[in-house]
Amino acid sequence: MRHTPVNFNSRANHKKRPNPTQKVHSHQIASQPSDAILEPFTNGSTSGSLRQPQSSRSLIRNGPVIRLQRGRKMLIKACIAKIHRATVTQADLNYVGSITIDQDLLDASGMLPFQYVNITNIRSGMYWRTYIIAGEPGSGVICLNGTAAHHFQPLDLIIILAEASLEPSEMKDLNPVVVFVDGNNKITEVVRHRTIPLGTSR
Repeated sequence: MRHTPVNFNSRANHKKRPNPTQKVHSHQIASQPSDAILEPFTNGSTSGSLRQPQSSRSLIRNGPVIRLQRGRKMLIKACIAKIHRATVTQADLNYVGSITIDQDLLDASGMLPFQYVNITNIRSGMYWRTYIIAGEPGSGVICLNGTAAHHFQPLDLIIILAEASLEPSEMKDLNPVVVFVDGNNKITEVVRHRTIPLGTSR
């Protein structure tokens, strides 16, 4: 039987591959809905290589890939409450993680048990993230549990920050709660952040 050779260079057998560096002009995406969101899209590689998203249209502008997605809203992480300059009363290495906070401080700040908080050690600059355990009301307890005990010691002063994910339109109305305490972690004042003059030191 005689075989006919195939010409792989012919137009009939050549599939045109998309050019990953080709620019998509604005008129080509004019049909996209107004709620389409632009966001960075990379493959996490440190080599600077890029990959195309499989289910969305791409733009390439000066290197980074941007993709359009429908139905997604951007959220901004923002501070919603702060306990300012609380004093660490205990550090328990063997407890199963978390930070124990006097329930009175939680009530004043609006923070909740099991909520994640960010903690900054004023002495060392150490930053820590963990969840809240409610402590006995009126006890003044601020206890760093688990591995955090390596970095926070009794009498350290700390700042405890609670955060939430907000839509950009909600940011203009945000006014975080700030709870000030004395050396025994008793509440001295509860204010809204926007009422504190710039440059105030406490």
